[in-house]
Amino acid sequence: MSGTGKLIKKNDQAKIIEPLTWEEKNKFENSIKTHFPRYYPFFLIALRTGMSLEELIALKPGDIDFNGNFIEVRRNVVRNIEGSPKTGKTRRVDMSADLRQS
Repeated sequence: MSGTGKLIKKNDQAKIIEPLTWEEKNKFENSIKTHFPRYYPFFLIALRTGMSLEELIALKPGDIDFNGNFIEVRRNVVRNIEGSPKTGKTRRVDMSADLRQS
């Protein structure tokens, strides 16, 4: 047991998450909308749903239900390989009114 400490990296400690302030979020949204309007829906989904980058990349048009107002997370992409979500189960993410309109 004395050598197990070598297997645990010191950098594996819990990462501190520093979310954007409302002002930063608004500036980011406005900047994307102005300079990269084609990608605005992608970033809006990221900001409004909390989906991971791997889940966002794997989204397909059939995963979005505008009538039911939700996005179904069915897969993710890791290292260019499509797979199932981390839990192995699909889940639904609600869409806000702003997200539906964009």
